[in-house]
Amino acid sequence: MSVLSISETDGLYYELNEATSSSGKTFVFINAITGDASMWENSIAPMLRTAGHGTLAYNFRGQANSPFTPGLELTETVIVEDLVHLLKELAPQNLILVGLSIGSLYAVKAMAKGIAVDGVVLINMLRRIGTRIQWMNDIVPQLMAAGGPTLMRDAYTHLITGPEFAEKTRASVFDAPPEYAPMDPDCGPMNLVTHMGAANWDVKYENITAPALVVSGLHDRVFYDAAIFEELYARIPNATRVDMDHVGHMIPVEDPDALAKCILDFVA
Repeated sequence: MSVLSISETDGLYYELNEATSSSGKTFVFINAITGDASMWENSIAPMLRTAGHGTLAYNFRGQANSPFTPGLELTETVIVEDLVHLLKELAPQNLILVGLSIGSLYAVKAMAKGIAVDGVVLINMLRRIGTRIQWMNDIVPQLMAAGGPTLMRDAYTHLITGPEFAEKTRASVFDAPPEYAPMDPDCGPMNLVTHMGAANWDVKYENITAPALVVSGLHDRVFYDAAIFEELYARIPNATRVDMDHVGHMIPVEDPDALAKCILDFVA
């Protein structure tokens, strides 16, 4: 396990693998608020490494194995500054940033701070914060406070995943209902979800000049709005679009093989 120290009490857990091909890229995976590096390392990162590319997966402060100072508010500003710091310290080459959900927002904001990239993959990012999404941002901390991340997962899986994945998950929710337990209000995951709703989604999409792969799971019933997506996508100058009609928000978990293949097609 590698941890990049930020201070005496804070650090970022990461897994870095160099490219084995002279033309290889380094894919930097940027989690959603409730994710962690293992989501990418289960199959997506190994598939990209098999093709000769390098990978860098890491966890935000407050996620697994990334310590933080008690009381520090884990805001968008902290997360983006940490990403910039990580990339400058490790200095991987030929970067392609790969963000899931709000992780894509952090990727775009790191680019705006001067991180040079060969490309960016935006997975289920394009959105405008209206009543529905703000409701979810506000209710998630309450759900986690009442029953932890398991309650949050069980409450939303059917809305943010495709029907095949939801059917596979259903038995674990209803056949043998899990016991829900309140989450420690001072722990990292609670800190992260408490502040995620304050993120600024007013992105200057016209400034994303690097080649961009925009991937959408059309069964995402919370974040995906076709009209808003079309409007925002049209503002990205050099974009390639992939719509997946069998999955929802959690594409890296629902169909990692299909996601890895479309990423490899993009860089090819």
